[in-house]
Amino acid sequence: MRVCCWNVRRASVNSPAWALFDEISPDIALLQEVGGIPIAVAAKYQSAMREAAGNRFNAAILVRGAIGAPVPLTSAWEWVNRELAHFKGNLLAHNVTVRERQFRLMSVYSPAWPVDRERLREVDVEPVKLKLNPDVWVTELMWAALRDCSGSSEPAWIVGGDLNASETFDARPSGPRGNREILDRMDALGFTECLRRAQGRLVPTFRNPSNGQIVHQMDHMFVSNSVAADLVSCSAGDHSRVFNGSLSDHLPIVADFRDPSHRLSEHLTDFISQCEWTFAKTYADTWPHEYIVRNRVDESHFVELVTLIRAHGYEERFYDKLITYFEQDGMVYWTMGFPIEKTIIVNRCRKEQTFRERLKNGTLPEAQTK
Repeated sequence: MRVCCWNVRRASVNSPAWALFDEISPDIALLQEVGGIPIAVAAKYQSAMREAAGNRFNAAILVRGAIGAPVPLTSAWEWVNRELAHFKGNLLAHNVTVRERQFRLMSVYSPAWPVDRERLREVDVEPVKLKLNPDVWVTELMWAALRDCSGSSEPAWIVGGDLNASETFDARPSGPRGNREILDRMDALGFTECLRRAQGRLVPTFRNPSNGQIVHQMDHMFVSNSVAADLVSCSAGDHSRVFNGSLSDHLPIVADFRDPSHRLSEHLTDFISQCEWTFAKTYADTWPHEYIVRNRVDESHFVELVTLIRAHGYEERFYDKLITYFEQDGMVYWTMGFPIEKTIIVNRCRKEQTFRERLKNGTLPEAQTK
């Protein structure tokens, strides 16, 4: 299943951005700044669209499947509910069915201006407001709504769009403004930021129109952790195609997810649990993990496990190396990429010991060890 979120910069029905959209060919699209949808695109998708507050463009959801009823976005705070009604076109949420699976989708457009302070005069916004920001933004309304409607784990959520928020903003001379807190809040709600997970770092998605710099990741795709378990890859679009071709000032984010049926089978799960995994003592202080050796275990099951990792895993970096990993039930499995007939080791570690997680948490070993 392929998911795309993209601010298409007021794309009309004649915009060349739609040609790239057709090439991406997502099953689910969460779009912002949509002017109109071409007939050829509309023929392939069911869609929902609504005008964003204070703008003459729309947030949109497109799916190869069925769009159901809107998801009611409510909060425990009445003032938040009033603002959610005001910004209903900025937080477009629907139930959908895609590939016989049900999801809750939200296309997010958080404008570059905050909620009107006059409307919040004499309102206690502290429980919702970011700690390091004097204003309330649509990102906080999004968080408040998800906080109070995410109690049910199903259907899973896919949330994406232009949040106008990047950790790079926190590095400005004026000091942090809470952009990191936005991501931390989503993590605490049980969401995974797909681009960061796949790439292990901040990936710029926006070109500043005034100076041409490409340093901010203003666009984000979040999915419920249950969906993240099946993430295969996630990347941003090509700079030259999008920026030099004047398609948009934002790059599309494209994520691919495996079918849940491609998880470990029952007999492979039994094989893994019955194997005697050897702790890698050499890496105990740097990259703790364990491994099995081909000639010490059942040959056919070993090959089946390696094949599954290669076919249904996801690519991520370990320093400057690109490795295919497979994750399930909090454990991450990998090989070193040799042809299957020459592969003699399968490694595994806990998710929190992976390069991606340690990079995110600032716990990489002092000296690089490969």
